[in-house]
Parts: sequence; structure tokens; C-alpha cells
Amino acid sequence: MANPFVHFELMSTDVGKAKSFYGKLFDWELEVVQMHDMTYTMIKVGEGTGGGLMKNPIPNAPSSWVAYVLVGDLKKAVEKAKELTPTAIRDAVKGQEFDAPNGHVKIDPDNLHTYLTPRIAQWLPDGQGKIIDAYKEPTIPLPYVAYGETGTNLFCTGKGLETAKLKT
Repeated sequence: MANPFVHFELMSTDVGKAKSFYGKLFDWELEVVQMHDMTYTMIKVGEGTGGGLMKNPIPNAPSSWVAYVLVGDLKKAVEKAKELTPTAIRDAVKGQEFDAPNGHVKIDPDNLHTYLTPRIAQWLPDGQGKIIDAYKEPTIPLPYVAYGETGTNLFCTGKGLETAKLKT
């Protein structure tokens, strides 16, 4: 059996706004509880996995969602995780293609960049987006260097973007 998600948590920079927005958007029942030295809001969703909402405890960090997964045998899970090195994970996704809510996605087998299908939308007064133009297939992404510039590859830096003029 797969390990299910058992709790989701939003660590928010503005708890009041988050409670108002998500509570209204999803009709969540929110219950404020005092836990040790902090206030925590339980998110009750009825059916499905509930969660919580709290002030982000990390100074100057953005809001972020955290997912918790049920693990029956922690020792076994830790050993399995040791086998799944970042290199093994990267190798597993090379060249993968799949359909996602935003369209067809392709992972470049050489550099792991993500090909996406660009779309241009016009936002309507009712808040909906109307696609007015779209590519027929995923496009090659602009290359970048994940760890900064080198003498010959300056992408992903202000200097590199200016030098390249966004040419591919």
C-alpha cells in the first residue's frame, strides 16, 4: 500500500489573510487552538486530508505549504531514501514527457530543463482567463546555469541576460 498524505500545513507570512482567503475559497472550517507558545489553526475539510495553518516561524521566509506523509516503518523508509540519491532521481526524470494541467511537459534528457507550452491569455472581468494565443507544442527553454556564470556561459545572471539578449 502506498504511503498517504495525512496532513497539509500552510506556514504563512499573514495568517489573517490566509485564513480569510482559503476559508472562503474552499469553505474550510477553521478552528483556532493554542499549542504551547503559539496559535495554530486546524483546517477541517470534511472528507479528505485536513491540515493546519500557522505563522511561518522562519524569519523573512515566504509562505509555503508543507505535506506530511504517513510512514509505518521509519527505519525502512530512511534506508530506502538513502538509495534514492539525487543523481538517481535526476536520471529517472531525464526525457520524461507527461500531460499536466498547464499542458504537455517534457524534461530535456541532456540538461533537465522543462519544455512548457507557452500561452497568452486575456483576463476577463469575471476573473477567468481566455487563451488568445498558444504554441502548438512545448518550446525549448532558455538555457541557464544553475550555479552561476562561467567564462563562456553567462545565463541566469543579469550580466548574462544582457550579453545574450535572450537569444537561444
